[in-house]
Amino acid sequence: MSKTLPIIPMRTGVLFPNVSLPITAGRAATLRALEVAMRDPAHRVFVVAQRDDADEVLPEGLYTVGTIAKVSAVQRGNNGARLVLEGEERGIAIRVSSKDGYLEATVTTAVDLPPLDVKDAAFIALHREVRERAAELAQKRGISNAATAQLLSSIIEPGALADVIGGYLDAPTAERQGVLEELGVEDRLRRVLIMMQRQIEVLAAQEDIHTKVQEEIGGRQREHYLREQMKAIQKELGEGDDASNEALGELKDKLEKLPLPKPGKRSIASSPASRAQVASPWSRR
Repeated sequence: MSKTLPIIPMRTGVLFPNVSLPITAGRAATLRALEVAMRDPAHRVFVVAQRDDADEVLPEGLYTVGTIAKVSAVQRGNNGARLVLEGEERGIAIRVSSKDGYLEATVTTAVDLPPLDVKDAAFIALHREVRERAAELAQKRGISNAATAQLLSSIIEPGALADVIGGYLDAPTAERQGVLEELGVEDRLRRVLIMMQRQIEVLAAQEDIHTKVQEEIGGRQREHYLREQMKAIQKELGEGDDASNEALGELKDKLEKLPLPKPGKRSIASSPASRAQVASPWSRR
């Protein structure tokens, strides 16, 4: 059974069933579609992604598959409105047309294609792998294990699991749209598994780079600190250190006792090079 709904176009996002998404609406056509939706008791809209990031949205600039959603909250402001969309089910636009300053679509519900045998070992393993990789990805993103476990335990159906993961994946619009358009539950799980694995590898590489950079920075800081300490020690030893003055005095006494002509004694004792060699233990030898 088809229904006619106002369209909320998404510039770069994709809304999935079973996912809530807060967005900001500012374009005149979107605000007009929102007004129409709020006059309907069900507050339903057809949320569909744009093929490109264009200000003016035309029917041919939209994907065909989108999500039938409910507008659950609206907060209006001077520059537009903030709203929360709750994805309910997939929809396929049979026809898109312009009406009174906004776009509307005649939409039919898209039905999932379940696996041939949900008890098949391969399918069970796939489902389990998706859940485990989802938990791993959430952990790498800094989400608490308790929150992740609570979310995953609340999702029983494999198709819904793929949708929720697809809604939170950091991937290009075209890739997420591909997940939305995939009606086969098993193939949808494979799609999100591949996308998750790619993101896990990227995050792992970033962590490795970050660790190496921090180690290099730490090494340079330690080296700089040691250099500064050495300079300070050299400066102290070369500028009136008591031990250095005492050593210089002893050297003068020894020179006085040597059987050298007096001019030679004076030139050696007063030589800057001699003072430097005595004053600094870091002098070149």
